[in-house]
Amino acid sequence: MKQNIEINEFVILQNPIIGSHILQEFSKRYYSEKNEGIKLPFLFIVLPIVFSKEYSNDISTKNFKIGSMLKCLNNENLYWDTLQQRMSDFSDITFQSLNIAFATSLLFYDNQSASVVPNNSKSFKPTDKKDYDKMIKTAHRLGYWFGALKDEEICSYLNISF
Repeated sequence: MKQNIEINEFVILQNPIIGSHILQEFSKRYYSEKNEGIKLPFLFIVLPIVFSKEYSNDISTKNFKIGSMLKCLNNENLYWDTLQQRMSDFSDITFQSLNIAFATSLLFYDNQSASVVPNNSKSFKPTDKKDYDKMIKTAHRLGYWFGALKDEEICSYLNISF
């Protein structure tokens, strides 16, 4: 008897190589908004959000406005109160993604500012994968929103601590 196996692209794409690209894209957008690198702990917020199909479906279609972020935070179908735990659950893949991003020079650590900055001269080739594109769009919006907010506001809005 043949079994049909349904492949969930979001689960397949949850790997450190894709994660390193997502962190680079997020950092690029953040840097373009603030003209400075992001503090390392804030990168641990990104993958638990971007690697979630529910969050990416909602965020990837929003505008690049803080009001859109607030609408996402008020979406009853998204469980923002679990973000702190998901950050912990995704810490291994985030560390692996950061390791790859630093090793391949997608990201640099600036010792003077104690922040992570993107290498804008390196990029991935675009893909035609629908879910992957959605993840990249989500990373761009998060980068913009985080770049438009103060660190304390990000922590307050997302109810997280470091």
